Amino acid sequence: MTLAGATPGDLEKARLLPFVRSANGDVAFWLCEAVDPDSWDVVVFRRRSGYGEESWIRFESGFAEFLLAALSGTLPNPFSDGGFADLPHSYRHWRQRP
Repeated sequence: MTLAGATPGDLEKARLLPFVRSANGDVAFWLCEAVDPDSWDVVVFRRRSGYGEESWIRFESGFAEFLLAALSGTLPNPFSDGGFADLPHSYRHWRQRP
């Protein structure tokens, strides 16, 4: 998985389809550059990036690879929420109480 900074100018005419929004306002998008959705990369907008950090990050991978790498810790935290990097992760259906 390759990751690279992306400027808003790079994405100005891109077709972005959001699929995740964090509590902090970060958004993950599919970058719809090809006809085949299996080849779409993931782009994340970090609403609160640190000084000198990119706000837009492109991950040259699909959704499943991005999600697996983010949740397993093999990918640096893609979101501005520091707690996201805490392991282990678990899935809880929205109807389940905490």
